[in-house]
Amino acid sequence: MLDVKKIMIVGCGGIGSRHLEALCKIMIPIKLFAVDPNEKSLQNAKKLASKVIPNNNIKSINFLKELPENIDKIDLCILATSSDVRLKVLKQIISIYPVKNMILEKVLFQSIHELDEAKNIIAAKKINCWVNCFRREEKCWKKIKDYFLGNSNMKLYYGKSDWSMCCNSIHIVDLAVWLFNSKIKHIDISNLNNTIYQSKRQGFIELTGILSGKLENGGTFVLESIHEIPEEKVEFEISSDTRKIKINEYEGKAILYKKENNWVAEEYEFHIPFQSEKTQKIVEKILEYGECDLTTLNESIEIHKPLLDNFITHLNKISDSKYTYCPIT
Repeated sequence: MLDVKKIMIVGCGGIGSRHLEALCKIMIPIKLFAVDPNEKSLQNAKKLASKVIPNNNIKSINFLKELPENIDKIDLCILATSSDVRLKVLKQIISIYPVKNMILEKVLFQSIHELDEAKNIIAAKKINCWVNCFRREEKCWKKIKDYFLGNSNMKLYYGKSDWSMCCNSIHIVDLAVWLFNSKIKHIDISNLNNTIYQSKRQGFIELTGILSGKLENGGTFVLESIHEIPEEKVEFEISSDTRKIKINEYEGKAILYKKENNWVAEEYEFHIPFQSEKTQKIVEKILEYGECDLTTLNESIEIHKPLLDNFITHLNKISDSKYTYCPIT
């Protein structure tokens, strides 16, 4: 009998709809359930799915405003809601179905308490869980990791634009932790700016300035967000004693420098696939082998905690409001 896997996407906004679009290209037989209370989001997701070349592996797609109750199990659930409701929705999902695997979007949650509660819930249910910090899955970033293997005095800079620091810093700090094979020792928020901006997403906030940190093995990272400079200008600069690379992911370009070549610039392409081109490949690996290269939930929580803690500290320093959580997503 054909083993048809059941995959559910909860939250079909911007990123969730792209996960759905990708899954319509999957190479193993599945039934898809797309859930979002917002009719506009569902219609947009349906439109994106309809543009994908018909795939015989898609046995059915159900677009729903509420979680269905007539499902015996979920083989994989992608939870792509905003961070403020994610824990509530997570609890609802696991109270209705046995779930074998999950992929959570970031920012995971808005407080240390929620991070700990989610960790305990998922562990108790024995769910395999990853967080969509995507660069660990990318071939071009794996090459960069190999390129710096065994190097010392590692430094990572990311900035020169307004790249939504609160929303996206988890991606960059996660990258530094993975690239440099270490853990966070300290985060410095003394150079964050004192203005709180409204995020592109209603009800959430953003900050600018410089967030820096040090890893246990001595590696460092500096993240700089500059208000109203176009995001497309954002750049990486990663260096060691013998290597340096500058990367602009938007332009798909990188420039390498090597000490042994007298630091002469070498240009090459640096292609990052869209989410709609890769979710299906990650899900195939999880369903077939029980693993993938995304950050595990437990490791991501340990990276989230100092970031959330420092953002909350800064908000309480510059605001008359008393923050016990961090309103970012």
